[in-house]
Amino acid sequence: FGELLPALLSGNAVILKPSEFTVRTALLGAELLREAGLAPDLCQVLVGGGEVGRALVEAGPDKIFFTGSGATGRKVAVAAAERFIPVNLELGGSDPCIVLADADLDRAVSGALWARFSNGGQTCVAVKRLIVEQPVYERFLERLLRQVAVLRVGHGSEPGTDVGPLIRESQVRELERQLAATVARGARVRAGGRRLPALGPTFFEPTVVTDLPLDSALWREEVFGPVLPVVPAKDVEDAIQIANDSRFGLSASIWTGDRARGERLARRI
Repeated sequence: FGELLPALLSGNAVILKPSEFTVRTALLGAELLREAGLAPDLCQVLVGGGEVGRALVEAGPDKIFFTGSGATGRKVAVAAAERFIPVNLELGGSDPCIVLADADLDRAVSGALWARFSNGGQTCVAVKRLIVEQPVYERFLERLLRQVAVLRVGHGSEPGTDVGPLIRESQVRELERQLAATVARGARVRAGGRRLPALGPTFFEPTVVTDLPLDSALWREEVFGPVLPVVPAKDVEDAIQIANDSRFGLSASIWTGDRARGERLARRI
């Protein structure tokens, strides 16, 4: 709905085609808009798979906003270009979070936890690569692991739940593949690392991984689930280099006690 609301506010009608795996959320959002007084026809939800998305593009809307994989986004961009339809694409990310030695470590831990594990880790702009300056690496990791240990995994509708399930079982298998491939390269699982079948087939423990190579699956690929890889950086310059060594963009964060310094460094990400 982050794209839908600005479109409505600027005077447009919107057709929302959600992922076929997240239909209920979209329908609930549209219902809330109607309850708030929006005319029913101004926001309509169209349910279906890829064939519905293709039909929408072929119908020639005035604007397309697509969120999804790079492969599908490329197809959308080509189809839109053939029809001269403006298009915005949000195609995933592997967002770095840099924690510098002068940061408030408790606040940085809290921020990293929320930014990685909310929505079960299934957010394009989630923190997916955590980079900590060496002088505070061990202290930060100790506090991080202590907080991860008390996260509550459960159904999203249950009060008190911190981490919910993954969207489907195939995503759990992909997460397990990435984790196993990285552990095979020498990485250490410091917390979590397993399914929670007692809760259901798509629940996975909040997981922290260290000592991983920077060319391993958990670091080089987009990870869509509650797994957080953490690496040390020798100094600020090393942290910036590690953060930028990725084919992904989208978002990033820097934790420091010096706001002006943080803003200068942010321009280099």
